[in-house]
Amino acid sequence: ARGDAPDDPALWARAAALAPSETVRLAVLRASVSALPTAPLLWLMAAKAVWQAGELGEARQLLAAASAAVPRCEPILLAGAKLETLAGAADAAGALLARARAETPSARVWVKSAVHARMIGDAAGLAELLASGRSSWPDEAKLWMMAGQSAATPAEAAAIYRDGLRAVPTSAPLWLLLAQTQVDEGKLVAARATLERGREALPSSDEVLEGAAKIEMMAGNREAAGQIVAAGLAALPRSGRLWVLAIELEPPAKKRSRAMDAVKAAKSEARILTYVARLFM
Repeated sequence: ARGDAPDDPALWARAAALAPSETVRLAVLRASVSALPTAPLLWLMAAKAVWQAGELGEARQLLAAASAAVPRCEPILLAGAKLETLAGAADAAGALLARARAETPSARVWVKSAVHARMIGDAAGLAELLASGRSSWPDEAKLWMMAGQSAATPAEAAAIYRDGLRAVPTSAPLWLLLAQTQVDEGKLVAARATLERGREALPSSDEVLEGAAKIEMMAGNREAAGQIVAAGLAALPRSGRLWVLAIELEPPAKKRSRAMDAVKAAKSEARILTYVARLFM
């Protein structure tokens, strides 16, 4: 098949997947990048395969050759950075990320760069990346999240999350982080109000509904929590998050019965199955 369609990366990938042994698979992938040197997918598959086979040097060589054959390719540059990170070569990873920022600037590249800066403890570099990233890609919620998590004080974090929500009001994690920061400051009423606004912005988000119910439980208002969960399940009857809370809100004598309701409603939901298994142990 490869001889009939040498320019089709999908056939090479399929041939590698069907290889009868790891040796044959590696041979197919090595041949594929020689036959199709401008197909990023094949370079990435080959580099990953040889890395998994314990050949770090060859994986590096493959990604270097890939970068030369397919210049300014974000996935190849990020794969190289990831490989160096896994190999414990933080400086090499940082150099590749800097190159990615110069050659293929994107929100994803900035997020990966910020994660790297945080990992190596470069506080100044992290702050600079998060500031420039939020300026260029204000709709990337992860940059706002990381900035808030890196803030010096809860008040500063809350301000960053608010700014983030003005830019990305559909980010459930940002609503939850702002509410949690307010809880940490002892501002339970403010946290409740935040998640009420979050529910208005994201009425179908079981994450926000779960957070709102937990705020009420924290405040000792189990009845209000139950109402939030009930309304959520009416709209999202297969939500594992909400079913788990529904079971937790029941008195001990009724938990098992409620658990069976959950299993019937969403039998393939992993959260429910895990929780129910613990309940019946």
